[in-house]
Amino acid sequence: MKPLPMLSAVAVFFVLCTAGTSAQEKLTLTYRFTPGATYLYADTVRSTQSQEMMGQEMKITTFGTSQARIVVEAQRADGVLSLVTSLDSMRVTSKTPMRDTTLVMKDLLGKRTRILLQANGTVTNREIIDSMKLSGIMARSMSMRETARFHRLPKDPVAVGGTWKSDVIDSTDMMGGNVISHHQLEYTVAGTAMRGTHSCLQIVFKGDIGVEGKGSMMGSELFIEGKGKTTGTVVFDPARGIVVSEEASTDIEMTAAVTGQQNMTIPISQSARTVHVLISIAGGGN
Repeated sequence: MKPLPMLSAVAVFFVLCTAGTSAQEKLTLTYRFTPGATYLYADTVRSTQSQEMMGQEMKITTFGTSQARIVVEAQRADGVLSLVTSLDSMRVTSKTPMRDTTLVMKDLLGKRTRILLQANGTVTNREIIDSMKLSGIMARSMSMRETARFHRLPKDPVAVGGTWKSDVIDSTDMMGGNVISHHQLEYTVAGTAMRGTHSCLQIVFKGDIGVEGKGSMMGSELFIEGKGKTTGTVVFDPARGIVVSEEASTDIEMTAAVTGQQNMTIPISQSARTVHVLISIAGGGN
C-alpha cells in the first residue's frame, strides 16, 4: 500500500473599478461578468508537504499550472449570472524521495460545468455538462466542480479601510467520498491600484480553514481532518465587477486515518502558495 502519492494529490486540490475613484468614496462591490464574454485566467500553485508514516518523514513538493475559462451565458433580472467554466490546460509536477511525477490532465480539458452565481459571490447551483472518465490517482482526488472560485463580497458599500466577514461551508467530491471545508475570513480594503487604465481595489484577507471528510483508497477507508490559516490579497475591479488577480498563502495541519487491511494515522503539514491572474477578456463588447 502506497498512499503517499495519493495523499499528495488530494492535498494539492485542497490545497481560488471606477477610474478616478477617491480613497474616501464608498463602492458597492458585485460580480458583473458581461453576458457573451469569455474570461481567461491563469493559475499556479506551489505546495510543500511533510507527512509522517510508520515513523518515517516524507517531504513532497508540488507545482501546478492551469488555464481556465469562464463563458458568460446570461444574467437574470435578479442579477444571478449563468457561467460555464472549463479548463484549457492543467499540469501538475510532484517530487518525492521515491520518484518525480508529471501529470498532464488531458482528460479534464474542455469539460464544462455550469454554475449560477449571485452578485455577492454565492454559488447557488452547479450542473455538470460534460462528464469525466478519469483513471489512476487523479480520478479519485479530482472534484467534479467548476474551475473558478469566488470570494464573498460585502452587503454594504465599502471604502478604503472598510471591512467585512464571510463564513462559508462548502462540499467537494473526493475519492468516492466527500470533503467539507469551512472558511471563516475577514476582508479589509487596503487601498487602490491601477491595472492598465482601471482603478482597482486591493483587498486583503485572512482567516481560518477547517477540513473534514472521507473517501476510499485501494480498498481502504480514508478519513481526513485538519485546521489551518490563510492570508492573501485580491485585486478587484469594481467597474467591471471582476477579480483581476489574487495571491494567497495557506498553511494547514491535517491528519489522514487509513482503515482496512492496514490501519495507520498519517500527520500531514502543508504550505501552499497560489496565484490567480486574469489573462484576457474576449467578446461581450469588451
